[in-house]
Amino acid sequence: TSRVEAESILRKVGIVVLGKNPGEIMLLAASHGFINVVRYFESSQYPITFQNGFGDSLLHFAAKGCRP
Repeated sequence: TSRVEAESILRKVGIVVLGKNPGEIMLLAASHGFINVVRYFESSQYPITFQNGFGDSLLHFAAKGCRP
């Protein structure tokens, strides 16, 4: 998966990534079950244990989900 492919996948479900850091993109991808996008953006700066400012992790977002 390239960045263009990852962004395209997210756009299809209405997620705009412009201005978001890789950690935020990973959280949004996790909420929709796009593990390949999470893997693409995972890095030493944004590890799989990344948390947002509220302390929510990828697991929190994945568990909540956004599926209809």
